[in-house]
Amino acid sequence: EKAMKIVTDVWAGDRQLDESLDERRSKIRELEDTMKEASSNLKWANEERAALREKYGLTEDSPEEQDLRLLEKQADNKPMTEEEQERLAEIQKAGGPTEYQKHSLELYKTASVYKQEIEKAKEGIGKESAAINSTKQGRLKKAPMVKAAQNAEKVLDAARDEIIGMLYDEAKDHIDEEMEEKKEAADKKAEKEEEEEEKIEKRKEEKEKKLFLYLNIDAIHYPNYFYLEGAKHDSIASHAAALRYVDAELGRLFEKWKELRDKAFVICCSDHGTCYGEDGCQFHGINHPSVNTVPYKHFLL
Repeated sequence: EKAMKIVTDVWAGDRQLDESLDERRSKIRELEDTMKEASSNLKWANEERAALREKYGLTEDSPEEQDLRLLEKQADNKPMTEEEQERLAEIQKAGGPTEYQKHSLELYKTASVYKQEIEKAKEGIGKESAAINSTKQGRLKKAPMVKAAQNAEKVLDAARDEIIGMLYDEAKDHIDEEMEEKKEAADKKAEKEEEEEEKIEKRKEEKEKKLFLYLNIDAIHYPNYFYLEGAKHDSIASHAAALRYVDAELGRLFEKWKELRDKAFVICCSDHGTCYGEDGCQFHGINHPSVNTVPYKHFLL
């Protein structure tokens, strides 16, 4: 019993050490996922800035773009030369940043947040990896199981052959059981990783497929008075209330689309306008400018 206690106590300590190492490895995987997501978002922000610059017909060498670099330094509170400070003062005197510079700065600040997330994740991975290596080296130096076996052997020298056989069989069963548990855990982990890879591949394939989605929204079509509290009949006000309802719901669709499909070209339009008392006319099905004016808007997600 004394020999068994020596071995099992050290064994329990080793298992706790293994659990601590597993926790650190799990933390590293979480940090790696965070870094991958932040890197993807950073790439998106940089691509949006490039697209915005192209939209405004600018190049990286253009004066407006060079002024933007100064505004970025100012946003980061970086030290500037006297010449750069004078140029910033001229920009403010001229009315401040241009519309392009404002939009680009917003994306720059967003990208900075993603950069900070990446650096923080890298730092965390480094710390966890260092802790794992330090633990492994400490275990090799101390070799607790070897010392435990030596101490147990001294005790067993005075024991009968039956006790030796009992300890051997129990230790062997314990090792076999733990090895089987580790094998099952490894198999489950590999199976889960394979499933995740399949999901990722499937999502990549789905994103590469072209998709056309037609969505008919009838909330704005008459009757629409019930979208306006207290209204009894359709009116421009109830029409606007129905439109607000639609706008509030479409955001979820667009966000989920961007998550699953990335970019999309969106066309929002009607097949006709509607009269609400203009020249004594109501609704559509008539030849009137309000009916013939068809609402239309297109944009990129």
